This record gives sequence, structure tokens and C-alpha cells, in this order.
Amino acid sequence: MRPLVVFSGQGVARADGFNLTRRAKALSELRPLLARLERADRQNLDALIQAAVVAGSPPIDWVRGLRELCLKERRSTHRKLAHRDTLAAIAAASAGRVVVHGTANVDGLTTTFLARDLGARWAPYGGVASLDDVADDMASVCGAGAGLLHFPVHGEICLYLNEEDGTRMRTAYHHPSADADGTPWISSLVVGPGRGLDRVEKSLPSSRLAWELIVGLLRGGDIVAGGRSLGEFDPADLLVLGYGASDRGSRPLHPFERMVSRLSQTRDPGASLWTSLVYGPTTPRHVHEWFDRNGFDVVSYGDGELASRVSALLEGETCMVATQ
Repeated sequence: MRPLVVFSGQGVARADGFNLTRRAKALSELRPLLARLERADRQNLDALIQAAVVAGSPPIDWVRGLRELCLKERRSTHRKLAHRDTLAAIAAASAGRVVVHGTANVDGLTTTFLARDLGARWAPYGGVASLDDVADDMASVCGAGAGLLHFPVHGEICLYLNEEDGTRMRTAYHHPSADADGTPWISSLVVGPGRGLDRVEKSLPSSRLAWELIVGLLRGGDIVAGGRSLGEFDPADLLVLGYGASDRGSRPLHPFERMVSRLSQTRDPGASLWTSLVYGPTTPRHVHEWFDRNGFDVVSYGDGELASRVSALLEGETCMVATQ
């Protein structure tokens, strides 16, 4: 069956009222940096994180501030019904096809729902994991022809890397102590968006692995990722949820925008379906236009509608359903 790639942005969390960007901009450690950003990037959390790193702001301060915001929300996950129900619909689709979910969300809530509650494979959620562990999960799911893989492709607030080369990862809700051999851990936000999303595949090894897999599936054919041959697949469908893709500010340099801009030039529209769900009331027109220009069907959703729209798409009420 045709694989499915899902890419989610902050709109998934905002469906329950959690706007991390707005709250981050109010933090005393980050608020002064807004003036350093182009106007087009002042609603871009990744750009704000990069500004903090460039300015030399001590990561322990602003990472702690962001972590406290996110952990407060994590303690109320039982009330995040739109977020969880949306991801549950994606997990249900993986019973009969390979589903790869990448998220630009850095709040950790998406990973909590998928890895803790919905059976997604993301090895660092369960403890210290290597890049090989993540690649092994990729091979297992692709070999079975069904299952759900998850990747926080920009890093996230609770994901830490060993500072030596970033190939060992762990989920932690505090800054972890150094290993017994003295190797320190570093926040994935410092390594990922902090060093710039224009180079995140070089600086964040797990992101490089994720994009290698995602691009391969969207192109179709014999898939090789992480040094493993994963089998032959038809070009995957692509479903984007609550992500404000754009050609303004630094957005053209983000990995999702770069990937789509490149693949859309040679894609056969009849071989797969590309759909973007955007929040109708406030999503700017230029976001709609970006998706339309790159070959997506653009579907608007309103308050309380995201999960039901995703379910309708994936359960066959529209045409975005697994096919032979």
C-alpha cells in the first residue's frame, strides 16, 4: 500500500489553545531578541531560538524557560483532546500502511502522545538511544509494510544529544547530568534551530535521517536511508497539518520548504496526493498560495474541526486513503 508522510506544525497544538510562540516571546530571556528579527520572522519560534544562540544567551536560561512552559502543558495532556484525537487518527492509519510523522513542534506534546500513548516508534522516548536504534525501527516498520514512525525534525525541548557527535539521544524533563565518562548532554534546540534550520540536517543527525527517509518515500522507488535498504515503495501521499509554510523571511531555508520546493518540480501529481490542512480563520493568504503553488490540495478547518477533518481524509470519506 502507498505510504503516508504526515508533517505537523504548531497549529496542531494551537487547536487546544497552546501557542508556544506567543508565550516564548514573553519570556524575559527571549523578549529582547525580537528586535533582531526581520518582521516576517517575529512569529517564527525557530528564528527566535537561533537569535538566542547567535546572541550568546546562556542556553540554560532560555531552555529552562521554554521547558517550564511546555511541562506545564504536558501536565494537562488529558485536556488536549484536539491534539490527541488528531494524532490518534494518524496512528489508526498506520495499521495498514507505513506512516512517517515528522513534526516541527518543539514542545514535546506531539511526541508524548505518539510515543507514549499511540504506539509510534521513536526510540529516544524510552531512554538513551542511538541513531542506529532509530534506523533499526525504520527498517522494522518498512519491512513490515505497516506501522508508525515519529521524528521531531527540528529537535524538541525534552530531547538531548550527547555533545560529542549527537548520535546518542535521550528524552529528559530536566537538564541531564554528564555521562559517567564525562560526556555532556546538549539541548537539541541549541543544536537544531539554534544553529539554523538551513543546516539542520548537518547539525542534527536524527533530522538528517528523518529527511532522508521522507524524501525517499515521497519520490518512491527503492528506499535507502540510514545506510539500510528499506524496500521498494510507490510515491507516498503527503498530509500537512497546521504548518504555516511560506516564502517569506527565513522560511524558504527551512527543511520542509526546501524539500517541497525541490520535489514539486518533478513530481507526478497523479502518482500521489499532497494535501495541506490550514486553519481557516487566521492563516495568512500567502500560506494558502504557497501550498497551492507547490501542488497541494488546500483544505481549511475551523475551531474544533481538525481531528474530524484528518479522520475524514484518512478513513476514505475523501480520496486520501491507502491504495495499492
